[in-house]
Formats: sequence, C-alpha cells, structure tokens
Amino acid sequence: MKTANDIFGIKYAICQAPMLGVATPEMVAAVSNAGAIGTLPLGGLPPSLSEELIIKTMSLTDKPFIVNMFLNPIVEVVQDDINTMQNELVKLSNKIDYTYDIIKEFNQDTYQGNLEVVKRLGLKYIAFTFGCFTDQEIKELHEANIYLIGTATTVAEAVFLDKKGIDAIILQGIEAGGHRGSFLKETLEDNLSLDELFKAVTPLVTNTIFVAGGLYNGQQAKEYLKRGASLVCYGSLFIGADESSAVDYQKELLSKGIPVETVLTKSFTGKFARGILNDFSICIDNTEINIPLYPIQNILTQKLRSFVKSKKMHNFNSLWCGTNSHYTRREKSLNIINNLIKEVYDL
Repeated sequence: MKTANDIFGIKYAICQAPMLGVATPEMVAAVSNAGAIGTLPLGGLPPSLSEELIIKTMSLTDKPFIVNMFLNPIVEVVQDDINTMQNELVKLSNKIDYTYDIIKEFNQDTYQGNLEVVKRLGLKYIAFTFGCFTDQEIKELHEANIYLIGTATTVAEAVFLDKKGIDAIILQGIEAGGHRGSFLKETLEDNLSLDELFKAVTPLVTNTIFVAGGLYNGQQAKEYLKRGASLVCYGSLFIGADESSAVDYQKELLSKGIPVETVLTKSFTGKFARGILNDFSICIDNTEINIPLYPIQNILTQKLRSFVKSKKMHNFNSLWCGTNSHYTRREKSLNIINNLIKEVYDL
C-alpha cells in the first residue's frame, strides 16, 4: 500500500476535500503548508478562472496540492422537460419577486479546456468526479507523470476505476456533502455509507484508496488509516473556516454545533447533492416533474440562485454540506488542520 508520503511527499495523510463555492486558494494553501494536502476545486469553471485560481494557490504555497475537475458528459437537451421546469421556476420566482428569464440556449462546456490549463501549469495531481477520462487520456496523463484520483460512490464505480488503471480511488460515502460523484448510474441505488463502501471495496481493488464522507475528527482518520486507507479527506469541517467562501448564514448556522437536516436533492443542479433542506428543494422535489440532467438544471437555476444569494434568501439557495457538518467551527483553516493533525498523530 502506498502511503500519502509516497504519493505526495507530505507528512500527514489528511486532505481538505474539494468544495466548489467553499474552498479557496487561501484554504488550500493553508492545509498544504501545514504538511497535509489541500484540494482546489475547479469543477466546470471557465478555464480562464481556473488558471487564475491555480496561479493564486501556487503563489501561496510551494507545497503540493490537488485540483479537482468535473468530467460530466454532454447530455441530451430534452425540451419538454426544460419547458415544464422553467414554468415551475417562473411560479417559484414570482413568490420571491424575482423575474425569471426563460433560457433558450444551453452551452455544455467540456473539461478539455481545464485539463489543458492544468497540464500547462505543470500540476501533478488531478482528482476527478462525474465520470472518467478516456483510455487515451489516461495513457497520456500517466506519460506526463500526472497522478489520477477518481471518485467512486458505489462498489461498481470503484471496480471500474481500478480496472481503468486510475492511481487512487476516493470512496465517497453517502454522508458526504455536495454533489455525488456518481457516473455509472444517476440514482442513489447502491450508494452506501462510507464504512460499508470501504468494507465492500477493499477486497476487490488493487489500487490505492482514499476515503471521504461525514468525517469530522481525528479518531476516524486513525481507524481508516489502520484499515488500509492512504488518505482521509475532510470537507464540511472546513465550511466555517475564515478562508471559506460559504455564506455567513451557513457558517453561523453550522458552527452552533446543532445538527441540521440535510437532504439529497437534484432540484438545484440536476445531479444528486447533499445540502441543507430548504423551501426550494422541497418545492421542486415535491412537484414530481422530470428534473433535467446536470448541467441543464444547473444552468436553469443559476441566475435564480445568484439572486437569492445576493438577497440573503437562504431558503432558496443551495447550501451544500454533509451529515456531520455541525462540527465545523469559525476559525482559521490552519487551526482546523492542525487540530486534526494533533488528533490523528497524537501530537
């Protein structure tokens, strides 16, 4: 089994997970500078913005960090479903005094632009979700000495990535906040808790395993490292960090230490994601209409979400977080990672 030190040259086998809309270059650098490893989420951002974020992170640390990309496929534009959804969004918008503009064009960008940026800037660690690189891309990336980290939400996805020769597999337990990394099935069928997924996958794969989903203390990392995981990833624990770009409402709510009700919903983006249960998700999910697939639904709701965010109408915004996100605290990322290091390594 390769250790985190073997793979990344880092001292501590702890990772700050990718959280698009939460993780920032400052957060990533703080974690990497502490001897663990941070992850910069690029998702499906425009390549120019991705380049800006990477360069900013590189200016803050000379230590390794991971970049995370969305590899979602181009999906069919089903106009009937889109029309029905936009009619529903118009009704909902009227209730909050927002003028919803009907969208007629759907540009689905591929990941190629971001991949070229990552290669040009010489980054050596790429994590990916929502899909997998082609066999030719895997071959070329390995020839460029780039380490590939795929996301699996089910046993079948882990076995698929292993057979593809992906260097490491992040097992994403059902407890995780944000989007499910699913790519073989767009359902929650066969999605397991992290512990169940880890137990089921370890006998079946030969490549390195990382773990993520619902983790919030060092004792959990100790146990997974003893059981054979090479890296333990924490996401929601960093939502309340000073460097986090989460909205203040979410930071304050979660840092009270009181569990919040979360839900797995496709209402905001067309792909299952875990976040705080609110009026928007209830309204869309209860309509029982067909929700267009990601990224179509994401495009349909994007401006609406920007509006409610600007107006601090949190009952209509996507507030992604995991089942144990109430363990986050309002403090510096450096303090959060140092506390984890102390707990994991008995320092």
